Amino acid sequence: MVDLRRRFALSFLFLWILFSLYPDPALLIKSVWRIFYPPVQPEAVVDLLEGNAFDDPAEMENFVLREIPYVHDWESYGVPWYFPTVTEVLEKRTGDCKSRFIVLASSFERMGVDYGISLSPTHIWAEYDGKAENITENRRVAFYEEEGFRLPQIDIRRSFEVFYRAFWETMPLERKILLLQGTVFFLFVSFLPQPRTKGGIS
Repeated sequence: MVDLRRRFALSFLFLWILFSLYPDPALLIKSVWRIFYPPVQPEAVVDLLEGNAFDDPAEMENFVLREIPYVHDWESYGVPWYFPTVTEVLEKRTGDCKSRFIVLASSFERMGVDYGISLSPTHIWAEYDGKAENITENRRVAFYEEEGFRLPQIDIRRSFEVFYRAFWETMPLERKILLLQGTVFFLFVSFLPQPRTKGGIS
């Protein structure tokens, strides 16, 4: 009886968290798909690049970073993590590293610049010849590059700070309350006293 009740409570908690974070779960499914198959759209950046001339890829990257100010997904899309299309980014004109990456990758393809994809536990970026490394974009922290997967060097404290800021600190207050309500219900159901039967056996 207790195990069944706690299994139900755990299932409820999982679904509650999922729908609290993603009222439309399709956004999460599409985002996971796009990590493996980024929706690069060279045709979507024609207007963005029009009238601009770039001497090298770094200049183009700086241009994209200026055009797409950094904003967390909670603030742009109302969910903790979302991988948008180029069209969505250009409509919002804001976004996090995924948004900036997809616009930059599309710009590189439009201009015929060779580039690669790099992923760390907290970041995605475009690699190209002559790219300068920094604290978030370097080979040591990448777990995936064009050559394949590798074991990254993870700064646990810094990664926690990034996740906390992106997933909790920027979460709207009403969603935090909703999330906590489900957690309280789970704890309440899980630890309710077990009802006794007539023979004292439960």
